[in-house]
Amino acid sequence: MRRALPILVAAAAALAGCGGDPGELLTLTTSGAGEPPQRLAVEADARGSCDGGAEQTLPSGLVLDAREVERELEAAARGRRSYTRGAPSNARRYTLSTKDGIVHWVEGASDTPPAVAKAILLRQNLKRELCPGAG
Repeated sequence: MRRALPILVAAAAALAGCGGDPGELLTLTTSGAGEPPQRLAVEADARGSCDGGAEQTLPSGLVLDAREVERELEAAARGRRSYTRGAPSNARRYTLSTKDGIVHWVEGASDTPPAVAKAILLRQNLKRELCPGAG
């Protein structure tokens, strides 16, 4: 039995790494503020896309930033939190979807957690990296 356990563990690890879709790490959609709606997706395998376009390999720093945002907003996503207090009516609206759930906020809302600022910066960096012609 002692010898069988390492073999079973190795087999399980090999099967876990074979094939299949790695899944989305997060999806960040925006609308409003005079810009067209936009959807940025980051896959668990370090690829990303803009508005459903072709997937591109992301720099490791952006993937790490996405994982940090996902982790820091996990509780808010699980609770399907919405942060809108004090936001101007014409402000940009955000929706972050992860495996844990969804969180909504409006730019300029007074009740957002600190991780929202990281998510907004992540959006800008992903947009620059993934969306052709986006400055």
